[in-house]
Amino acid sequence: MTKITTFPAVIWLLGAALTGAFLWQMLAVTNREVITNDEGFHTYAGYRYWQCADFGVNPEHPPLGKMIAGLVLQVAKIPAPSGSCPVVSTAKGSGYADSAEWLYGSTGPGVEAKIDRVIPLARRGMATFALLLALTAFFFTRRMFGDLSALVSLALIAFEPTLVAHGSLVTTDMALSATSLLAVASFFLFHRRRNFHGLLLAGLSCGLALSVKHSGVLIVPTILLLALAELAFDWNRVEQVRTNKVLKEAAAVLFILFLGFGVLWATYHFRYAARPDGAQMTTSLNDFIADTRAKENHSVILETIPFLAHHHLLPEAYLYGFVDVLSISDPGQSAFLFGHLYPHGVPQYFPSVILIKTTLGMIGLALLSLLAFRKYSFDIRPFYFLAPSLVWLLAGMVSTLNIGYRHILPAIAPACCLIGAAIVHLWRTNGRFVRFAIAVLLVAHVASSLVAFPNELAYGNEVFGGVSNSHNLLTDSNNDWGQALPQVATWLKDNRVSDCSFAYDGFARPDHSGIACNRIIANLFELNGDKGEAQLSRIQSGIFIISGLSWSGIEWERPDLNPYEVFQKAKPRAVIGGADMVYTGTFDMSRVIAVNQLAEAMSLNGDKKFSQALGPARDAVHEMPTSAFAHLALANALAGIGLNDQAHQEYQEADTIAASQPEWYFLQRAEIHAGLAASARASR
Repeated sequence: MTKITTFPAVIWLLGAALTGAFLWQMLAVTNREVITNDEGFHTYAGYRYWQCADFGVNPEHPPLGKMIAGLVLQVAKIPAPSGSCPVVSTAKGSGYADSAEWLYGSTGPGVEAKIDRVIPLARRGMATFALLLALTAFFFTRRMFGDLSALVSLALIAFEPTLVAHGSLVTTDMALSATSLLAVASFFLFHRRRNFHGLLLAGLSCGLALSVKHSGVLIVPTILLLALAELAFDWNRVEQVRTNKVLKEAAAVLFILFLGFGVLWATYHFRYAARPDGAQMTTSLNDFIADTRAKENHSVILETIPFLAHHHLLPEAYLYGFVDVLSISDPGQSAFLFGHLYPHGVPQYFPSVILIKTTLGMIGLALLSLLAFRKYSFDIRPFYFLAPSLVWLLAGMVSTLNIGYRHILPAIAPACCLIGAAIVHLWRTNGRFVRFAIAVLLVAHVASSLVAFPNELAYGNEVFGGVSNSHNLLTDSNNDWGQALPQVATWLKDNRVSDCSFAYDGFARPDHSGIACNRIIANLFELNGDKGEAQLSRIQSGIFIISGLSWSGIEWERPDLNPYEVFQKAKPRAVIGGADMVYTGTFDMSRVIAVNQLAEAMSLNGDKKFSQALGPARDAVHEMPTSAFAHLALANALAGIGLNDQAHQEYQEADTIAASQPEWYFLQRAEIHAGLAASARASR
């Protein structure tokens, strides 16, 4: 194995082959998957940025990554979204609806829609970030530890299931993984060369990380940690030299961060206003902050936003997006782990997810690599891989937003590089037994990933039951992100099933994939125009397909009010793509009917059709008397038609339920208390 270093051409060929395998896998996977839940809105926003320079569209993330997807579509001359510039509404719900209309239009089964061209093209554009990640990892590791370490690290990355699964999706996770690693590598190169070009590259790379995702701000503490490490590992100087080195290091870091935030401003066209031509956000920044505070958000960062906005220190759209992120991450959303539903995130979530979704080969190599730490105990090089991995992992562990491994995706590639360098050292310094173990673990890593193909999104390692069992352990982007419709269609065709009921929770449209199942409600809060079309009986027999998101319960209320809890107790006939479960038999659908009525009432209330909402709201309360959502929907309907005394009673009932289990209703309590106050005033 060591002789390979005498043949540089072999190194380049193997590196190119591994990079090609990485890209081929992800493009092959994503071509077999329909659009996932966030891709439509991101793609639409990316095109709108080029079309209108309207950064008020989907400000939840900075624009750079989405603009890459939009640029590819423009070059391919894909027809632009219709509608005025700037767009009419910047509300999230409107954005998802507008993107669905642009991508699907009025299409049906077998009819080619814009989405059939748009998403494959946009994903190929986003794959440039995966290519950037692979190249950065290879050359960075090679610069530090040599050819073999670079190849092994690249092999670990190329067959890492989660990196493959998210590599070309039109989301911000791979973009951040690539740009953050590039920023770290650039910072290392600057410290080895100490020239202006290196400083400039480090600043530009930092800016790229800041410009693709709001959590890219974690590159700031990462760079600070690395700067402190550089000082600590080179501290054996006289005091005068130490002081000079500290000042130079501080100046370099300040310049890098200054240039980085300059790049961020450039992605927003150096314009503070989120929208062009004086257009305003549908909800003002001040109102959005007030609404977020009312939902019991206690983030210290939220308190700084008005100051930053007042002095125009950061673009308005960026600040608006930061508030958006804070609004969903503190106190957080429901989390599903090992079959248990939590009201918000828990510290053990990401360590557990890493154990479930990392191949056994990689875990074994990671444990084995600990033996090599002694050699590098006085070497700063491993810290350049260890620091970013720890920063993103620790940030994830303190976060209460636990909905996917992808949120700490930037931690994976540095970890692969660190492990790769360590096991090459062990190979060179140990005997046959250690070498045999390394070889077996490398093969196991690659094999486990390939066996999961094309279901890497739902990957779980063999100890935890593999892809077919991952729905019992995790959900959302770890398992079911709406991607498996083509496989569902194939299963239905192969099994000659035409009469079925499908609870599909995703952005894509099942009928466009040729799925003719009756739709049953899948999501209480984001209906996407579907609140359940099937006429259900309380006790019903047949074939039911339940998506992992709906099955887990995170889209409903408390675990005891999950309408699909009855299916959790049954054994599925099949698990399709690790994401959708098929059940055959007779089931109690009374709670499904109830949440369908609740969803209808909530939708009608939202449209101010209060008299029409009254009936389904009463039915929902009758069927689910312990549901705070049901009592709140009924209270809103009663208040809307002027029955304030009755409304007040329902608000009180909703408040009593919410107070008894406050961890489940922290988002609703503000609305309940406002309703109580308004109904009390109106009754006087």
